[in-house]
Amino acid sequence: VTAAAVPSAIAARPDLRGVILDLRGCAGGNLQAAVEIAAVRLTVGAAVIEQVGREPARSRAWSATVARLPDVPVVVLIDGATASSAEVLAHALHRVRRAPLVGTPSLGKWSVQQLFLLPRGDAMLLTVAHLRPPGGTVLAGPLQPDVVVAQELDATWRSWAGAGSDVQLARAIELATALAIAKPR
Repeated sequence: VTAAAVPSAIAARPDLRGVILDLRGCAGGNLQAAVEIAAVRLTVGAAVIEQVGREPARSRAWSATVARLPDVPVVVLIDGATASSAEVLAHALHRVRRAPLVGTPSLGKWSVQQLFLLPRGDAMLLTVAHLRPPGGTVLAGPLQPDVVVAQELDATWRSWAGAGSDVQLARAIELATALAIAKPR
């Protein structure tokens, strides 16, 4: 689902009681898209994450630009391959929405890199900024799940093929169901 599709996807389901966001294996992607998805629970203009660079030109606040959506419980699945923008999204939902994190610790990549092309065709990937919650300290280390559920790396794929179970997803469903039941409509 793209960031732009989230509001319409939720609006199309008036009976929606909860959301499970599976960020396992997501190595990142577009930071603005992660901010937009996280921001669906914030007021327009609210900062989701701040980028702090050595140079002031590399510093900025990534803010919400989409309208706030109806409040439903959210549970986020993470693992050791959840990194970068996916961690920003998981962290923001956890911090702002109190969305529980389920799975195993994330990768812990809280930096912004830029590719610089060098003479003779070489290139260098350089960290130009670090990320922090609005007004907070720079993030370091992996996100720790609220509910630790270990499983083999290929368990999700095997479960999709009908050759096993995805215990992390099963636990996330149990948790989302309990949160939806506890939250009156």
